[in-house]
Amino acid sequence: MKRLMLVIFLLLNTGCDGANNSRIGPPVPPLADLEGSEPAVAQHIAKRHQALAENPSATTWKDYARALHAHDLKSEAADAWLKTNELLDGRDFECLYLAGCVQAHLNPLDAAVNLQQALEIDPEYVPAWMRLGWVHERLGNLPQARRSYEGARSRYEKRGDRSVGHALLGLGRIALSENKLEEARKILEQARQILPRASEVHATLATVYQRLDLKDFARLSSLLAGDVAHSSSYSDDFIVKVVDSGVSFSCRERVGIAQLAAGNYQQAVSQLDRALKIRKDAWPTRYARARALVGLKRFEEAALDLEKYTRVLDDDHRALSLLGHCLYSIGEGVEAEKHLARAHKLAPTNLEILRNYAVVLDSLKKRQEATEVARTLVTLAPDFQEGVILLARVLTLTEKIHEAMGVLKVYLERHPEDARIQTALKKLEELSNR
Repeated sequence: MKRLMLVIFLLLNTGCDGANNSRIGPPVPPLADLEGSEPAVAQHIAKRHQALAENPSATTWKDYARALHAHDLKSEAADAWLKTNELLDGRDFECLYLAGCVQAHLNPLDAAVNLQQALEIDPEYVPAWMRLGWVHERLGNLPQARRSYEGARSRYEKRGDRSVGHALLGLGRIALSENKLEEARKILEQARQILPRASEVHATLATVYQRLDLKDFARLSSLLAGDVAHSSSYSDDFIVKVVDSGVSFSCRERVGIAQLAAGNYQQAVSQLDRALKIRKDAWPTRYARARALVGLKRFEEAALDLEKYTRVLDDDHRALSLLGHCLYSIGEGVEAEKHLARAHKLAPTNLEILRNYAVVLDSLKKRQEATEVARTLVTLAPDFQEGVILLARVLTLTEKIHEAMGVLKVYLERHPEDARIQTALKKLEELSNR
């Protein structure tokens, strides 16, 4: 009878919401320290802890782990993911992968073990290769990091996914660390073609060019790195799911910015709208929302957001430049010029501002001013193809065809295989012979 009562007691106190939950789980920890958390966050986590305490199953452990992870309680989240994995026979990809993601910032050695185990379960989840590469790189295990980034590159290439640029960036950093400068240059130039607005690509290339004594190229890459306020990122569905489950302003903003970085502009607007409902005066979030709207070519809405933003932060040259671009795109060139003139005054060497300013001045038929701005652009960055094309255009429109041809020829001396510049020069030569 005593044995029967013991069995009944164990059955009643073991979570039973499916085959994966039929075993006795690890002891439930005390509620995480939530001091200083937003009230909604504290309530969200406490509710899931209570559910776990009442029914310690794989499902309630996973919910608790996700809540901790979403709100940056990293150590507690890693422990909860691993305990959930115990209940799922130690072979759950999601638990191992997300534990590895959290541990990457706490204990890279443990992170490497868990990420490797996750990849043995599902080798086709490419972000896991990227994470493992980054962890090995941080640990100084360069051969292992290279293998991981190669694993990501081959899979991204097979799918035609532009995130391959991030794998190339990782491989470029490895080559740079190994002092293989020419290899690093070739790989990173490939990455730049795929991710032209990724600041880390330009910054890493600047280092490579400097060490190769290519000073003009290094200067251009440094300028481009400084022009880009936000880097791009590869998408990671598991991380998005975790952060999306959170209730804090930070969660909404992080998901929105991650979607923006991945080029998922509609999802970015949706998430950033949710963040702004929580904190209406979050101006960097409003600026990020405007960038997403520009990605959707909703220039009028973006201009409204940027006008609100620049009324509060009137010295943000990037926001002023983007506002100018939006106004120009909806046919308000005169207003666009005012904002771009101020942006140019605040950041006179910013290439994107110089380009936008020259384009707007040209559209307003202020050709002399447009020429001066475009000339500054090319002087600062003689290898910046867009600037060279722009200067040649405004010179041609002011009937300075031979000078425009000279600009293109100087560029071709440095880049003899540039087909776009070759075509532009051929057209100007035909025009001058008429």
